[in-house]
Amino acid sequence: MQNYNVNDLAEAFKIFNETIGQFQETHKNLQQKIDYLTTQLQKKNNELKSKIKESENIKNFQDSILENISSGVIVIDNQGNIILFNSAAQEITNLNRENVINKNYLDVFGKKNKNKSAIFTLTTGKESHHRQKTITDVEQNDKLVEFSTSIIKGGNGKTLGVVEVFND
Repeated sequence: MQNYNVNDLAEAFKIFNETIGQFQETHKNLQQKIDYLTTQLQKKNNELKSKIKESENIKNFQDSILENISSGVIVIDNQGNIILFNSAAQEITNLNRENVINKNYLDVFGKKNKNKSAIFTLTTGKESHHRQKTITDVEQNDKLVEFSTSIIKGGNGKTLGVVEVFND
């Protein structure tokens, strides 16, 4: 067994205490960084919640406008499927929204007016403004409507779909 003298033990104890001190200082610094990052994360989380609430309010406002205007509004996606069909569109066409959402425009309205529709705009890129066409409603009644179509583009300029607005 090796004999340790008092000076060796004192030196070891001193090194041990210095190491503990460094560990405590590092722990304190890490805790401060964690506290700072936690505060920043809470701020960002609150900002995000505020933005989500703001987006929900804007969406509700837009939905309310779409549901309360007297013009029929149909939106199709890039595959020609109907993704929006407002109350006026239901009233003018006598079609139930639940029966047309996610259905292809041509399957719902037929090919009779293919060149006077949102599908035409989608496939050609040519918008229509203040044109007329005859649509046949569920009860096989023909209705003359005035319509316009516009391409919907995303922030990157990519086509997202087409909106068709019409009045009888």
